[in-house]
Amino acid sequence: MAGHRMAGHWYRAYGLLLRSEIELPEFLAARPGAGGSNRAHDLDIRLSDHATAQWAASGAGESDAHRFFAAPAGGFVMRVPGVVDFWVREGRAIALGLMPGADLVSVRLFLLGSALGMALHQRGLPVLHGATVLHGRGATIFVGESGQGKSTLAASLGRSGHAILGDDTMPLWRAPRGGFEVWPGSRMFKLWADTIDVLGETAEGLDSVGSRLDKYFFPNAEQPADRPSPLGEIIELVSAPEGAEPALEPLGGLEALRVIAANTYRPHYVSQLGRDSEHFRLCSELAGSIAVCRLSRPRDIRRIGESLALIRARWAAPDQTAGAAP
Repeated sequence: MAGHRMAGHWYRAYGLLLRSEIELPEFLAARPGAGGSNRAHDLDIRLSDHATAQWAASGAGESDAHRFFAAPAGGFVMRVPGVVDFWVREGRAIALGLMPGADLVSVRLFLLGSALGMALHQRGLPVLHGATVLHGRGATIFVGESGQGKSTLAASLGRSGHAILGDDTMPLWRAPRGGFEVWPGSRMFKLWADTIDVLGETAEGLDSVGSRLDKYFFPNAEQPADRPSPLGEIIELVSAPEGAEPALEPLGGLEALRVIAANTYRPHYVSQLGRDSEHFRLCSELAGSIAVCRLSRPRDIRRIGESLALIRARWAAPDQTAGAAP
């Protein structure tokens, strides 16, 4: 483990101050001890053999990889075979037990997804799985099933000058004056090579996403300021039949609630933490206070401009309230 150990690096992400023993270029660099929010507490990310020891003591086996289990000393442990063991505690500490020859790009992939997602849930925050884009009125989170093009749509908006606050995981904080707000998180997208080509960029020199040699970490051109933005809406992406025109429709009531609950980041984490009832109340509150819409559009990436025009028209229209039509 000593060969991997390095000086601490400091970052701001999701309204939190992070200290990490591995570099995390996805996040905004910060000064040691920098604050910025009286509700933000440090999250320590350390290299430690204790993570592997806790995994071994948890009783989980190799067939249980990629799943969190209760650790004997508290918190939860997870193994990514050939890469890393994680031990996540109280939303304040993530221990990493690196395996021999582990690729640090792969370590970051699982650290900033599964492990950080668990830490954010441990803090009691509602966490959505989506790509978050900043515009004149605040922030929009694009959600939807895997493969619906959340990252592609957000990256396209990013290349046209919008700041991207996150590509995968987005915790929501209560705003001081009511409602919810979001803070900048990851500045990277995970995009397929053909999507990068459509954006007029190249994948040359970019890190591949784990073993997916045709998917890459792609940086956003516009860097957001480290401050909160009000969450204005959630837009669910769904596929429309080939040849159909894109359509944006408002959702309300139980359907809005279903969209929010279904797009919670790793909802089984909520159950493991015994927070199902609390989480349902938060989702209900969100559904009643945030505009929730559904964007149906063809999957043909060559027609993405039609969806972008529809979204920009919505953002240019008068203010929307929860469930209001664009």
